[in-house]
Amino acid sequence: MILNKNSGPALLLVIGACVAFQAPLQAIDPASARDIAGAPQAVPSGPEPLAPAPGNPDADATATDASNPDTANAYLDETLRYTVAQEKRWKVDMYASQYWRYDSNFLLRNGNPQSDSMWILRPDVRVVFGDDKSTLKFSADYAAELTWLAKNTAEDSVNHFLRTELKYLANKTTFTFQGNYALITGGDVDVGGQAQRVQLQSVMEVRHELSDKVGIGTVISSSISDYKSYNDVSVTRFGGYGDYTFSPSLRLGLQFDENLEDVQGTGSQTVQDALLRVNWNPLPKLTVAGGVGAEFRHPKDNSEVTSPTGTLTFGYDLGPKTKIRLDLYDRTQNSAALTGEYFQSTGMVLGVSQKIGEKLYLGLDLGADNSVYRSSFRTLVASRHDQVFFYRPSIKYAMFTHLSADISYQGTFNSSTGYGAEPFNRDILGIGVTATW
Repeated sequence: MILNKNSGPALLLVIGACVAFQAPLQAIDPASARDIAGAPQAVPSGPEPLAPAPGNPDADATATDASNPDTANAYLDETLRYTVAQEKRWKVDMYASQYWRYDSNFLLRNGNPQSDSMWILRPDVRVVFGDDKSTLKFSADYAAELTWLAKNTAEDSVNHFLRTELKYLANKTTFTFQGNYALITGGDVDVGGQAQRVQLQSVMEVRHELSDKVGIGTVISSSISDYKSYNDVSVTRFGGYGDYTFSPSLRLGLQFDENLEDVQGTGSQTVQDALLRVNWNPLPKLTVAGGVGAEFRHPKDNSEVTSPTGTLTFGYDLGPKTKIRLDLYDRTQNSAALTGEYFQSTGMVLGVSQKIGEKLYLGLDLGADNSVYRSSFRTLVASRHDQVFFYRPSIKYAMFTHLSADISYQGTFNSSTGYGAEPFNRDILGIGVTATW
């Protein structure tokens, strides 16, 4: 099929009918405010996830979950869910999502920003074998995101996303594999514009329950970012952990990781992590999950740097119609744009959703990120400093049983300074009508 600026809307009129919000593809690690500001569909690199606490908000994330890169910038990304086959333990679902968007600065430029409106279509197929109680469970999600721009047709793109997960239970031992693949053309805050890249992530974990209270495990993960025009980055991690269940509402543990990094133009580096793992339900409606600790980085040709690292997720249900989620993070990433540099990001993403009556849904997402660039070489001075902030209100109204209207807006600001700075402002508006059956 040949894509052009006229074929998109017509196709969307045929396939654009949707049902309840779905997020079939999720990143291995929650997206930062920086990720959401640049290219929300991009899969961020970072530490492997920790097992969620009972009642973790991940189990019932809402459409305003700003930490999920597949929902964060989807705005009107409503999904048509259609089960095409279900035979014994196999299940096949098909989805189709559509939304219209106006973007005031889709190239993330400081001067001469380029605005455009676009139609976006995202078909999706999900295959599942088994369930959470099965000895063997397998799932695979594939989605293609097709984007047509009204004016800048040279920027039309087709992005691909694939996620697989395999879990095997053997007595007290659990084997888990999770993999993500993404072929993306989209905004990147580090690069300061559009960037084409392939991102691969894989996590393999073996966990064994020594007793009802003690669990141990080992984790091996790999993350590769292959840029077409910028520096490639790969990270391999070997880790081990132990957890102790103090009560039905509290589990704590320790985790130690050895990271091997290879960055184009910089070379190989090593990093060690020491984390305190937390799964806690201090109140019936409050959950806390994640890991926090310290990172010990050994740059290619510079002094050792000790930095905080980790992610904490807080989930709170004020009532059956009100949900709050807060992600706090501190992480280090290598720069694809500035050779020999990496950046330390500290930030938060807050999502609030409120249902009013039976037909009106309100959402508000806020995010802030502070990233400081550092040098891997003694002879290179790093001075870039990014401060990113975004806010996104949204409204959904169910006019009839099978028809709803949606509108959302996102404002983004990046006050980048120093060598290689890429400041920008960005406004995004999404409007749509959703039909269900």
